[in-house]
Amino acid sequence: MKNILFTPNPEIHRLKKFHARLRNTTLKNKVQNEIIRLEAGDAGEKIVANQIQKVAQKITLHCFHNVMMNSNGLFQMDFLIVTNKMLLIVEVKNIIGHITLTKNPQQLIRKQVNGKVDKFRSPIIQINKYIKLMEKWSVQNNFSLPVYGIVIFPALSSIVSGDHAEGFIIDLVEIQEFIEKKHEELKNSDHIEYVKNQLKNEMIHDFKVHVQKRFPFVKNDLANGVICNYCYSNAMIPIKRVWRCTVCQQKNSEAAKEAIDELFLYFPKACTKKQVGEWLVNASRNELIHLLKQPEIIPLGKYRSASYIHRNYI
Repeated sequence: MKNILFTPNPEIHRLKKFHARLRNTTLKNKVQNEIIRLEAGDAGEKIVANQIQKVAQKITLHCFHNVMMNSNGLFQMDFLIVTNKMLLIVEVKNIIGHITLTKNPQQLIRKQVNGKVDKFRSPIIQINKYIKLMEKWSVQNNFSLPVYGIVIFPALSSIVSGDHAEGFIIDLVEIQEFIEKKHEELKNSDHIEYVKNQLKNEMIHDFKVHVQKRFPFVKNDLANGVICNYCYSNAMIPIKRVWRCTVCQQKNSEAAKEAIDELFLYFPKACTKKQVGEWLVNASRNELIHLLKQPEIIPLGKYRSASYIHRNYI
């Protein structure tokens, strides 16, 4: 049995730090709503991961979570399961209500308890696109495992209907039955280890979405300082070689480095030593010099006229 590793969406942590810095109330509310949405998605995916873990007790499989690939553009799959007979893409939709999938046009229509009706793009379009992209990837890598895709609504309060979606939309507890049935129909392949290793090599890890593009802001919208990783207070102070949060008392030796990463995530252009120092607020001169000598930080120019960029945000 292989462990199914569930990894929380790293974007949640980044957005919580961003939220902690925001002075703009309207923008702060928008970011908070996005955090709530992402956390709900994580909760649904964790339920599905637990179900896949049960399947792994009977069938040898490798399961990748939050898989980002590049095939004529980036695309992200919630789960990608590799067995010795197939690739299975699993998309999780944490949408609650009475859900109808229409064929023409292809839409997901949700009716909530309060009568409100929302329309979304059909997940069938998404899953078909991912299947084609992974089939193309398989051909490019010279192996012939068939690719399938399913969509799961893990919330027990969701009622899903739509005849044309049959074969794509399955119940949470039907994952094992779906995989076992496909295994009865398909031939064995000796590509599983190759596929697993190739995926590991090509997956894009921890892709950082440019916050400025999603939530436009100006410099004055953000507070300077070093944010705590635990309680997200802007209350970290340096004590010897570590930083300590004055609210929750947690210590973090990497806090200043992480704050500099934040600075370049928000403002990818070159920053001067003075600007970095103002951002950190409490860093000593010696610590600031040490931080700007990190391998990730690239100096432009020399001495007092130097500015700096971050190699991950060029």
